[in-house]
Amino acid sequence: MILSVSLFAFFHEQVDMLVMDFAKAFDKVSHSLLVHKLQHYGITGAINKWIKNFLSDRKQAVVVRKLMLFADDTACHREIDRAADQCKMQKDLDGLAVWEQKWLMSFHPDKCEVLHFGKRWQGNYHLRDHPLTATKEAKYLGVTISTDLSWKSHINIISAKANKTLGFLRRNIKIGSIYTKALAYKALVRPQLEYACEVWDPHTDDNIQTLEKTQRRAARWVVNRYRQTSSVGDMLNQLNWPSLEQRRKNTRLSTLYKYHQGEVKIDMSNTPRLLNTGYNTRRSHKDQYVVEPSSRNYRKYSFFPRTIKEFNALPREAHQCASLEGFQSFL
Repeated sequence: MILSVSLFAFFHEQVDMLVMDFAKAFDKVSHSLLVHKLQHYGITGAINKWIKNFLSDRKQAVVVRKLMLFADDTACHREIDRAADQCKMQKDLDGLAVWEQKWLMSFHPDKCEVLHFGKRWQGNYHLRDHPLTATKEAKYLGVTISTDLSWKSHINIISAKANKTLGFLRRNIKIGSIYTKALAYKALVRPQLEYACEVWDPHTDDNIQTLEKTQRRAARWVVNRYRQTSSVGDMLNQLNWPSLEQRRKNTRLSTLYKYHQGEVKIDMSNTPRLLNTGYNTRRSHKDQYVVEPSSRNYRKYSFFPRTIKEFNALPREAHQCASLEGFQSFL
């Protein structure tokens, strides 16, 4: 997800993105073809036989009582520098149409959407002769992406959902236990405000405060103090809750640390480069990255440029932590 969105921050002219939707994806997966794919990727022998047996002659049902994200989202994108690039994109789409027939799957054309990042070329795409709808925003892997590269719409959506969940908790949890109510907030509300925040972490005050207001409401509910004269800051200190802004920063830094340690593989040309000074000084050392110049905010405050500056500013001891847990403790 980070990589898909970060790519948009580098484009000079235009990027077109197709957000595809499978029709009944989990109902249509062919078990025999799935086993064949597993063999192709090296999962053979007893494990393959076990999976084949597990999928054969069985009835299965899954009951879930809270929101889950299913990994059936598919998207493709291409940089558009000329009209011919959109023809190539259409060929990519035609290839997906062939793929869905080969593997007995099916896309839902009415729910497939096109995002044009940039306005130079506004061509149309179609799937099996069905025109795809162009839109200014679409949900991909649980994150609402907008063609203006702003996260305001996504932040408003998740804040509304989190506030709705918080309201549900306030109506249904009648006990006065601070511990239990804080646990409910951390388990059911805060994750909605932080999912994939490495990608969309806002830099403008209005978006930051939209998110913080939900936590401030939660703090009042947890400690049961609703007077206007009561200090929410004191409540947050009492609960030992850092700001959501600080938590997002730590999450971004932790993600970059994993990249730095080789725990995250990135296959794209615009990856950060180490300074490679070969020596250490008071202000720089070999574990720091080159900060690429940025003139536009959507690029300047995207994941890599923004987080690299903060990562470089950390003491050398933080970069040399032996584990992610040690790095997070350092933060």
